[in-house]
Amino acid sequence: MLGIPEMDADHAHLFALADQLHAAVAQGAPNDSIRACLAALIDHVRAHSAHEEELMVRCRYPGLEEHKAEHQLLAEKAIQFQRDLLTGHPAARADMFRFLRDWLALHMANCDRCLAVYLKNELAGAKPSAV
Repeated sequence: MLGIPEMDADHAHLFALADQLHAAVAQGAPNDSIRACLAALIDHVRAHSAHEEELMVRCRYPGLEEHKAEHQLLAEKAIQFQRDLLTGHPAARADMFRFLRDWLALHMANCDRCLAVYLKNELAGAKPSAV
């Protein structure tokens, strides 16, 4: 938890979607179901990234470009996983989970935590509605 309710709720939803995807794979769900879970995750990542990036622009966050690059990496990898699943790439599922687990943990611990600290410092002298 980062201490910014809107970001925390968004991240919780992201983890819930990742958990659904993991459960679908672990239970041997058909590829169509797995692709649907992955598509929902990708849609949420896009919306979440756009929201965070708009917030960073509004508050003039100095790490905007680096943070955007991290979001872009996740989107590109997720789309590659979609392609791999469609073509039946044998390692696609394992690779996808390793990447998602590592990326989510590192991104939240590093990029998002830095953003949260910056936002809290900015809000110390601004109206709460700024976020």
